[in-house]
Amino acid sequence: MEIITDVVIIGGGISGLSIARQLQQKMSDLKIVVLEKNTYPLPEAAIKVGESTVEMGAHYYSTILGLKEHLEKEQLFKLGLRYFFPSGDNSDITQRFEMGSAQLPAPVPTYQIDRGRFENHLYQLNINNGITILDRSKVQDVEIANTEHEQHTITYFKENKQHKIKTKWLIDASGRFGLLKRKLNLNETVKHDSCATWFRLQCVVDINSWSDDPKWQFRSPLKQRRLSTNHLMGAGYWFWIIPLASGSTSFGIVYDPKLHDFENFKDFDTTLQWLNKYEPQVKKIIEPLKNKLQDFRWLKNYAYSCKQVYSENRWYLTGEAGVFSDPFYSPGNDFIALGNTYITDLIYRDKQNENIAQRLKQYNNTYLEYFELLLSHFEGHYQNYGNPYLMLQKILWDTICAFGIPYLIFFKEKFCDLEFMSTIGNEAISTYKKLTFKVQRHFIESANAYKQVHLEKNYLNFSDLIHSKYYGGRIYKQLFRKFDEQALIREIKSNLALMQKLADDILSNKSIIPEFYISGEGNKDELWRVTKSQLTLASQNKWRIKKESIA
Repeated sequence: MEIITDVVIIGGGISGLSIARQLQQKMSDLKIVVLEKNTYPLPEAAIKVGESTVEMGAHYYSTILGLKEHLEKEQLFKLGLRYFFPSGDNSDITQRFEMGSAQLPAPVPTYQIDRGRFENHLYQLNINNGITILDRSKVQDVEIANTEHEQHTITYFKENKQHKIKTKWLIDASGRFGLLKRKLNLNETVKHDSCATWFRLQCVVDINSWSDDPKWQFRSPLKQRRLSTNHLMGAGYWFWIIPLASGSTSFGIVYDPKLHDFENFKDFDTTLQWLNKYEPQVKKIIEPLKNKLQDFRWLKNYAYSCKQVYSENRWYLTGEAGVFSDPFYSPGNDFIALGNTYITDLIYRDKQNENIAQRLKQYNNTYLEYFELLLSHFEGHYQNYGNPYLMLQKILWDTICAFGIPYLIFFKEKFCDLEFMSTIGNEAISTYKKLTFKVQRHFIESANAYKQVHLEKNYLNFSDLIHSKYYGGRIYKQLFRKFDEQALIREIKSNLALMQKLADDILSNKSIIPEFYISGEGNKDELWRVTKSQLTLASQNKWRIKKESIA
């Protein structure tokens, strides 16, 4: 049996189901077929990465795809990204310097996504809106159309029978398998060499219950640390803890194989042995829960790039079928958001018989340039993940740059505005790239100098980056403010100036540590706001800290 349709999407995971919905919203008359090898409905707490969203991806799902009600009712609100840096043998969470949010980082909400539950919801929405989804369908071959008047032909098996489908537009959302990438020899290797192990336990593991110390508890007044994407940091690795709405908890270890042998993570038992050495408190918590283990996976060399993601021959790659950088900062859903938005715009304009050759080239270049830029945030940095002073500055730099340029452009729907991008957008991305390459190289080359900095254990224990005056006062709030185009251009130029100033301070070794918070003395439930200069004076007992509540 041969089917003829407008769009075929290979892969019915989060990227494929999302682009199907976005296309249908933009062009309700478009005939769309999704081919998925797995069977729907998926189990909840499915063994997939990408459970943690940050602002760009969360905005895409909630606002652009219109999934806000599902996210608020059926998923979990996220309390930002939270980091715990090493202290002693890591057996006491209260002794670790903590960086995170003391309060909800709204008004731009983010979510922890149970991927099985989320994809089942997207599947049903797409079916209800007339999109054909053929699960249990394994693609065998693809014949790529090479002229404007030809159609792509996809051969697939379903229920042991061979079928063919012809389509004008072809989207590969097949994930890490990368069907078109393999066929067209598009794979591009990268220098970033890291590995990951991850698993889920069918129970709630609440990091906030790991200590009843009142000072530690008061750093996070909402007592909802569990809702953060929690990172336990160490030299050459980080360990994630992510809650899922289905009641399971997701865990993962991401590491540099030059510092931590891949063989240490080949199964749950060997992983426990590694945890006993590097994260004994985690091991103590989860070992008794071994009977709750739902799944376990490990993956070598997960980062890769691609020579091309969009073609004039009307094929497109999205999600992990194209590129993947690193799970740190949770950027996977951001790339789905940007990639799917580009693809939707290209198909819409092509359907209107617009000449999209130049636009397609621009989108392809911007997407891959942004990926290269993001990759520089991770490549060569894992060895320094246990250094709190360096990482405070790095996380501050990475976050301000992301929010100030690409996030702001995406929220204001300007990535597809070629005139705007030629006026300011491309310049902003280029400046971001130039500055960040310098700053990232500085972090790597100056790591030994950062190690000499002593953080006062008795005073420095917590930093709230999102709600600090330096960060939260303007950059974060830009995302939900309304701007006319000239005001937006002025805002981006102001952000570029801030980035330049920040880069100059970092490169000249000036202290740019964000504000810290320290717990009140004695039994007082107080958090005090402290700057770096004040911290130095406090350590010398030369002044009295002025308290400022942030509860």
